Amino acid sequence: MGTLVKDEHDSLEWKFTLPPESRYRPGFAVALIKELKTFKTWEPNEERPIMFRNHRFIFVGEKGHEVNYEYRTLVTRGQGECDTFTVTNGAVKWRKALSKAKASVEGRNGLLVLVADPEATELAAGKDSWGEIVLIAKE
Repeated sequence: MGTLVKDEHDSLEWKFTLPPESRYRPGFAVALIKELKTFKTWEPNEERPIMFRNHRFIFVGEKGHEVNYEYRTLVTRGQGECDTFTVTNGAVKWRKALSKAKASVEGRNGLLVLVADPEATELAAGKDSWGEIVLIAKE
């Protein structure tokens, strides 16, 4: 707990001295990976609000619009951009979507990030079609 200290000038204001933060840090979850079990990782960081600036995310799915609301919010709050792609549109449209997205980030020295659930998208597109989409992405 903190302590209240009376002001030197007998004003009605009081100053509150906070306790040391190190005494009240929560423990890390057992399931958390070792690399994230440092307090430095969780301290405030001025770059987090712009961490996805110049990043474009393409969320690939069965219908193309099932990007999770939390993911979309995370990306947009980090100043990134979101696109979606319907996996059943096929390899030709996939190649066009990738070319367009790559061109938009290369001009800004940015990064293109592809996000998909491989099992769900493979079921939706079929094994051969999904394999072709993966090969194009690896190019």
